[in-house]
Amino acid sequence: MKKYMMIAMVALWPAFSQAQTKTLDKFKEKYAGMKEVTKVDISGAVFDMLAQIAENEENDPDAEAFSRISKGLRKMEVLVVPYARTGLSDEEVKDLFASLDKEKYETYVSVRDGKEKVDVLAREDDGSIGDILILVNGDEEFVMLILQGDIAYDDLSYLARKHSNFH
Repeated sequence: MKKYMMIAMVALWPAFSQAQTKTLDKFKEKYAGMKEVTKVDISGAVFDMLAQIAENEENDPDAEAFSRISKGLRKMEVLVVPYARTGLSDEEVKDLFASLDKEKYETYVSVRDGKEKVDVLAREDDGSIGDILILVNGDEEFVMLILQGDIAYDDLSYLARKHSNFH
């Protein structure tokens, strides 16, 4: 019985993974192909290269943590969607946030500066962060940065403690 359960889990895993990003996929599908939208994709190979560079630093705990984080990243995407030229509405942005909440994204940080709002959301999975979203809701455009991967809390915690006074 365990064998069949395991086979079923492996077979269904892509469907579960797809369901977790349905909202993002729908948003990207609608806006990424528009000529008015700026789209940047960075593959996991770039992060692997950064990890290898960091691994060359001997006896450097910061480089080791950075290397582990970089190895865990599979992809980074950035979409810059201008409101006026694409028809993106405030209501669509509100719906996006509501849908992400239903997909178990949790808001880690929210900052408002004048009319601009920056939200950092993440989806947790067994002691690590699966995906990180940085959403910037500006006056003229909406920016979505998606980091896909698997980042251990221990590594993020180490870097935050070690570098708690960024300036």
